[in-house]
Amino acid sequence: MAKLKLLLQIVIVIVLASVLLSFWLNNRSAVFLDLLFIELHDIPVANIVLLSFFLGGLLGLLVRFPGSLWMHFRNRQHKRKIEQQGKALAKLSQTQGAGKK
Repeated sequence: MAKLKLLLQIVIVIVLASVLLSFWLNNRSAVFLDLLFIELHDIPVANIVLLSFFLGGLLGLLVRFPGSLWMHFRNRQHKRKIEQQGKALAKLSQTQGAGKK
């Protein structure tokens, strides 16, 4: 199953890379880009689109990171609490079992 998953991941990466390369090669026309404080001359459209895509993904990861970090620590707290309650339950059942004998 692991080999099939790896093969599927490789196929997806190859297909995605070929689509991106095809997009990049077919959209090489240069444009003028005027950002608020920066003017960029003769920048290919594909570069702008792909850079925007990757920067958006990076920004999404950065926005999501604090929440996932918080969830990680909350999960650790809950696991610790469950372990403590399990130990307390085991101790309680031992004391009740000893009292019945």
